[in-house]
Amino acid sequence: MKLSIIIPVYNAKKYLKRCLDNFIEQIISSEMHDAELITVDDGSTDGSSDILRAYADKYAFVRYVRQHNAGPASARNSGYDMASGEWIYYADPDDYPVYNAISEICKAISTHATADVIIFDAYEHNGHKVKSLEHFDKAFISTGKDNIKSLQYISLYPYMPHKRLNNPPDIQESAIASYPVSMAAPWDKIYRHTFLSSHGLRFNEDLRVLDDMYYNMEVFGAAAEVVYLKIPIYHYIHNQGTITSAYSPVRIAKDRQVWNAVINYIDKICKTSASNPADISYTAELNNALYKRIVKSYAIALKLSVFNPSNNADIRTKVNEAKLILNTPEYSTAFKNVHKSELEWRLKPIVTLGRLHMGYGLYILTMLNNLLERI
Repeated sequence: MKLSIIIPVYNAKKYLKRCLDNFIEQIISSEMHDAELITVDDGSTDGSSDILRAYADKYAFVRYVRQHNAGPASARNSGYDMASGEWIYYADPDDYPVYNAISEICKAISTHATADVIIFDAYEHNGHKVKSLEHFDKAFISTGKDNIKSLQYISLYPYMPHKRLNNPPDIQESAIASYPVSMAAPWDKIYRHTFLSSHGLRFNEDLRVLDDMYYNMEVFGAAAEVVYLKIPIYHYIHNQGTITSAYSPVRIAKDRQVWNAVINYIDKICKTSASNPADISYTAELNNALYKRIVKSYAIALKLSVFNPSNNADIRTKVNEAKLILNTPEYSTAFKNVHKSELEWRLKPIVTLGRLHMGYGLYILTMLNNLLERI
């Protein structure tokens, strides 16, 4: 078995057939005759279960399992535990692959059999707008662990600079500048199964948001060979009401679980590494990326939670909540230490207002950003 495609599903009936039909048609028509499609129903209540069972009954290479609702990290892990493929690919049910994705993955596997991770590009759909999600401007192969770790920083925050990767002679340093596209998502990557298992790499089921970001941070921390191919394989669709766009009154609490997990990860590195300049620089850059990610997620939480119209609290209560968050250890440390000049322009005023604890200023800024997004 060469490839296991794992799709966690929770109440995705509206989009599910599009996703499954695209993958199944490509598996049948491509060279990937020994691929399997593993669908994990994470306690759906909208009829997704019936669709998944029907596809599993119809196609021998489609496997189906249902579990109690436990979140996407748990569902992905359940699929991983069932997987028999040499390579693992995670997709989401509301998205779909480009027309030749499986064929391109086939070629990549044949050409780069020793890679731990192969990274591709994708397309992002937001309403009628479509843009290309390109990580770098040229393909590369990297076999240096210290250089690969630079990809960890981009997993946390996409605007992070990274070191020169070890490349073939025909790829120059100046040709691999990164674009502001995150490395956090799993759907533009395939992972060698033995690499994941040998390092015990699984999605952290304690995290109900950003579990994919944390996963890929760990992956790039362990990888010894990473390949980037400038080939789009996926259509990522922005849908209202998903975990990344819906009103979330407990978003900050979920985010703080992520920050504590990353902080613990960095602390373990500090305890096990020798005190030399390279190690100090590495952990400093991880912390730097984390601070930027916390600021970015704070801005997102203001939109999805604190100042969201579905939050029925009065303005004063909302403003006080925004300021109280800034007093918690993770946010206080991040806002104090983040390098504002290195942030994307939308986040710079967030840092300025946050450092001054100007709650009403944060409210006005969030409302203005919401207005600009609708224009």
